[in-house]
Amino acid sequence: MNYRNKQQGMTFISILVILGVVGFFIMIGLKVLPSYINHYSIKKVLMQMEEDRSMRDKSPAEIRKLLKRRFRINNIYDFDPKNIRFTKKQNGMEVRIAYEVREHVLGNVDIVLTFDDHIVL
Repeated sequence: MNYRNKQQGMTFISILVILGVVGFFIMIGLKVLPSYINHYSIKKVLMQMEEDRSMRDKSPAEIRKLLKRRFRINNIYDFDPKNIRFTKKQNGMEVRIAYEVREHVLGNVDIVLTFDDHIVL
């Protein structure tokens, strides 16, 4: 028995399909990565504020002003300060930052990333 026509590997079309799928996921990663980097910076600012004992004596307006200043220092410009919420708790004041980021992918397809972090001062 002679098998001359046996398959030797992937066809050109299957290679193109695999490259298309890999390219799609790389595109999504490149769209999402800056949002996660910004979120990491926001989280770092919150952790620094939680460690700062002088924040416990400040009013919500002063804390909001300091947060905006620290965001500018860390190059976070596309954050809306309206997403900062203050709540009185028994053990202090809770500062919560909850926001969504929408990234356009293709056509009418968007990716929605939801972030929610809080600290207690």
